[in-house]
Amino acid sequence: QAVYAGAYATCAYEFCSLLAWLLHGTVFAAAPESVANLKHALLTQDILTHKYDIPYATMGRMPRPGIRILSAYAYLALAGEPVDTELAGIFKRLWDPHCAYLGAGDKGTNYLPQVLSVDLDAQGGKFLFYQTLGRLQILQELADSNLPAAPLPQGFWSKPWGALAIHRRDDWLVSVKGWSQYVWDFEMHPKCSGMAEENVYARYWSYGTLQSITHGTPPNPVASGWNLDKGWDWCRWPGATTPHLTLHELYDPKTTWANRFFSSATFVGGVSCEGRNGMFALKLHEHYYDPTFRAYKTYFFFDNEIICLGSNIESRDAAHAFGTTLFQSWMQEQGMPIQVNGAAVTAFPYEFRGEAGQPLTLMDPYGNGYFVPDSRDVRLVRGEQKSRDAWNRSETSGAFSTCWLDHGQPPRDDGYGSERYHYAMLVQTSEQALAVYAKVPPYRVLMQNHQAHIIEHLGQKTVAYALFETDWIIPHGILRKTDTPVMAMVKEHGDRVVLSLADPDLRLPKRRNMGYLDDEANSTPSRPSVVRADLRGDWRLRQPSPAVRVVASGDGVTVLEFSCANGVTNEVMLEKLP
Repeated sequence: QAVYAGAYATCAYEFCSLLAWLLHGTVFAAAPESVANLKHALLTQDILTHKYDIPYATMGRMPRPGIRILSAYAYLALAGEPVDTELAGIFKRLWDPHCAYLGAGDKGTNYLPQVLSVDLDAQGGKFLFYQTLGRLQILQELADSNLPAAPLPQGFWSKPWGALAIHRRDDWLVSVKGWSQYVWDFEMHPKCSGMAEENVYARYWSYGTLQSITHGTPPNPVASGWNLDKGWDWCRWPGATTPHLTLHELYDPKTTWANRFFSSATFVGGVSCEGRNGMFALKLHEHYYDPTFRAYKTYFFFDNEIICLGSNIESRDAAHAFGTTLFQSWMQEQGMPIQVNGAAVTAFPYEFRGEAGQPLTLMDPYGNGYFVPDSRDVRLVRGEQKSRDAWNRSETSGAFSTCWLDHGQPPRDDGYGSERYHYAMLVQTSEQALAVYAKVPPYRVLMQNHQAHIIEHLGQKTVAYALFETDWIIPHGILRKTDTPVMAMVKEHGDRVVLSLADPDLRLPKRRNMGYLDDEANSTPSRPSVVRADLRGDWRLRQPSPAVRVVASGDGVTVLEFSCANGVTNEVMLEKLP
């Protein structure tokens, strides 16, 4: 399984929406259930798309800016009576004929005409003609209607079958991407059989990449500093923990199809708390490139605040340094400023090393802030980077500000989480707000080891848990014990609490990589689980839930059973017994 939202799926959405519109009102009309499924797919695509862009790690082997799916929303909106105003509103938000889009070129270009161009695709003697000549009139008429444009999605979404989470506020989007025993890491085309090379250096983009799309008109990756064609370091994905390899080590054409691997870990996914905030956790364990490489990673999302923890980072690969990247920001001009402990830095080149025991605040060139409580492992470089493009066609170069945490060569953990990191990212903040935040952080890290990552956010009155091991007494918060590795968030509302919980293990057949998938692996559904959770205190469900039941309550302990499946969040409100 994987997210493949940059191609194939989008073509299907477009073509199926066109058919639904053409056939509606006839005996050949699509079944209501099929139309509902297609609408759900389009709404999901809208959540993970910022105007015309999706996170790179969801693009399969095609990391190109801009998704051509605009007309699908119009076709499906018009495929019934009355018009579907929800889909029509998304279409009108996307319709922007005068948009100058930096992602299509460094100087910007009008993007919409490219999206609306007629596309005739011929393969194997068969023609796919889904961007039809007559659609422009249909789209223009809907664009000219008096229906209102839909607002941008706001909130937090976990997408377990893609090992993906999306967090949105205002006009920005942040995503985090992982992989597991069930969700493969990345796809490329190597040089073979006369086929073009594609995405050959992106091996690590599912190792916890935290991608922010914040800048541009509309916001897009290139305008936000994510320029893969201008000297991008393919081992420095922001948020990810990786070794630092040469380009030749990262991609050897002789390896042919050494990609789309599953890891040996089953713990990856997210929990959504009231649809607004959430968390994401990832256990890294390779079994192909470096079976000794392991790491536990968590991300806690609260409004514009993302708290990032890592522990148990280890490898026996002494030939390479390992690190966790905070940011890698392409700069259109070498003098674009950053902030280091409140001081503006425009020097180029420039290097900075943190100090043990000393806190650090940073601002990247695009207005995102970072707070590192102990800057011992911080390395920051401003300079010219040289690389190659994703298609291995030519050398590339560009000016970058890049910051990472150095875990050593190799990282050596003591088995209890000694090799760790901790930082917080404030999306689209100010120097003053970052300084206030760093002086009195609104959260506490309660545990950060092989058993669990647990934080308490004081401002949000929330305790969040990534419980990697079970059957031990948790010393923090209301959650006392679980019999299954889970993720959970507990948010207080006076004498009530909202408990959100997910079992991240999809419980699917285990295979080494996509080449080993068979009919059983493709057709077997996710097996459900029953999670038993003990809570401190005597509680009852405020409202009945089909997925949660109270097994016992009394003597200061409440036992709940959660019916979990597909990594989905189960959420209930509890109130104290009188």
